[in-house]
Amino acid sequence: MNLQEGDPPSLNPYVGVDLRSRCLFLALYEPLTKKNAQGETELAAAEKIEIDPTQTIYTFHIRPSRWSNGEPVTSHHFAQAWKYALTPGTCCYRADLFYSIKNAEKIKKGQLPIEELKISTPDDKTLIVELEHPVPYFLDLTATSFFSPLFHADNKDPDSFNGPYIVGERIRDQRMVFYKNPHYWDSSAVEIDEICFTMVKDPMTALALYENGELDLVGDPFSPLPFDVIPSLEASGRLQSKLVSRIFYLLLNANTPVLQQKQIRQALGLCIDRDQLTEHLFFKELPTYSSLPKPLALSEEKEFDHKKDAIQLFEEGLAELNLTRETFPKITLSYAELSGQKSLAEFLQDQWKQKLGIEAEIVGSQWNSHIASLRSRNYQIGTLHLTTLYPDPMFYFDLFRNKEDLCNYTGWEDPDFRHLLEESDRQIEPNARRMHLKQVEMALFDQMPAIPLFTQNLLYLVREPLSLAITDLGIYDFKNSKMVR
Repeated sequence: MNLQEGDPPSLNPYVGVDLRSRCLFLALYEPLTKKNAQGETELAAAEKIEIDPTQTIYTFHIRPSRWSNGEPVTSHHFAQAWKYALTPGTCCYRADLFYSIKNAEKIKKGQLPIEELKISTPDDKTLIVELEHPVPYFLDLTATSFFSPLFHADNKDPDSFNGPYIVGERIRDQRMVFYKNPHYWDSSAVEIDEICFTMVKDPMTALALYENGELDLVGDPFSPLPFDVIPSLEASGRLQSKLVSRIFYLLLNANTPVLQQKQIRQALGLCIDRDQLTEHLFFKELPTYSSLPKPLALSEEKEFDHKKDAIQLFEEGLAELNLTRETFPKITLSYAELSGQKSLAEFLQDQWKQKLGIEAEIVGSQWNSHIASLRSRNYQIGTLHLTTLYPDPMFYFDLFRNKEDLCNYTGWEDPDFRHLLEESDRQIEPNARRMHLKQVEMALFDQMPAIPLFTQNLLYLVREPLSLAITDLGIYDFKNSKMVR
């Protein structure tokens, strides 16, 4: 395989949030549960789970297993890792995922000591977790790489793993090799003994390596295919695709004065011709108006008022800001130098010029630099493709709950929107919860702190006899991938 962007930022599962990193983490670490290729949640590091009648207390019984260094995996490894994630100042980009655990949010914000976190380990094989309120998707959360155990909970790159693979060789930005973990509890089910990663940055060179038989797999999310060759690969019948719960956003930085105005945000989003974009540039993608990808959307497209006059909205926004088209400042659109994003940026630049009469400067950078700028909110408008961590709309809605959360790259926050989320948090009955979440979906479309463009497919080439197992969340399940001969 090839990692086009080089080494992941870290092998610590609490640091990397992108899909590529999460695929690697779930090869190296075994959380309590896991998602299979059919989208079902299965037992993993836990061999048994008990849920009390209030649906707020979960008891996990840890199966007998060992770390790659031979030490037993215990409940304490999970507890100390979660406490690490919630300790103020530690680098966990999705600490908010733990906020359903009682007192977790107050602890992360420094309002309570870590000892008040409602998780306990009565013995080496038992982990008890108390939640703030019932969370229908809690076992989906525990299947994510963010809920992995750590042998040592610290900011360093780990060197002990409890998953199906271990890191056997690593030369920074050149080569990395995963070997089958001999201490993994289910090692007999792992058919692929070794995964070798090259780190070629040029996508055409990576494609040539595949054509020459030097790579078995090339494509999303590890080494995206060259944008210009995708149509010919599709015509040849070799292109593989899988619709996953993945959406492409334009993030709008709320610290940019003109983007604080709702009508301006709406105009920028509604003037974009998504049909033209997906028919001529991203022809394998699905135009999307909801802030949720198609597999998670609660509303049909016709329910979104996306036919509103973008020009009129823009005029209203200008008037409120005491600006004209001539005095409207040039905005900067930052994009990642990945497959097709430069063409996308040029398309958006032209759309805003032709329809709204405004200028946009486009700036590209490598993915690691781009995501760092988004996290630090050092951008005005930025591209981001985002893949669902757990199959519930709350994953996306939580990104806009609190402006101080590290995962909120826009810095946007709204008290009415937060109130809607809190109302949804209290819903247990599925139909009532769905109704509340649909209100949240519509509110986010109206406020538009991020502009949704399309739901994405994974596009890749795979060489026989490799049979890939890919979940609906876009995770490459290397444990269950096979060499069919």
